Amino acid sequence: MGRRKIKHAEPEADPEFQVAPMADVLLVLLIFFMSITTSEILRNVKGLELPVAKDGKDKAKNVVQVVVNLSWDPITNKGEIEIDQKQYNTPQEAVAFLKTKSDSDPGMRVLVRADKEAQYSYVSQVMKACAEAQISSITFSVVTNEANKKG
Repeated sequence: MGRRKIKHAEPEADPEFQVAPMADVLLVLLIFFMSITTSEILRNVKGLELPVAKDGKDKAKNVVQVVVNLSWDPITNKGEIEIDQKQYNTPQEAVAFLKTKSDSDPGMRVLVRADKEAQYSYVSQVMKACAEAQISSITFSVVTNEANKKG
């Protein structure tokens, strides 16, 4: 009887860790989180103090909206409007911009973030400007408790 030779398999080499695909994934995640964070930071305006509403509701999801920040200076009794990081002195100046936004997306909504000191007549002028721009959906941003007062 002949002796059989038993072949022993060579042990597998350790798999190499692929760095390039991991770096690609990390860069994509980094860009994603930076873009999300930046859009949320830009909506906050320093010094804008939102009113408190205990029965406030969260915003609807998947709705295109334009954020209109209304600042109010009680000393000069004047307001200032900020839309997409652009300042407007009067609501009438913002109509053209709002109209172009409305034309590009007819289902668009305007979110008004008015300072709690803003006079109703000023907020009313902003609502009229939205009506002139043919925007029918307007909501107001408030905080639900005193702890979240700064906007």
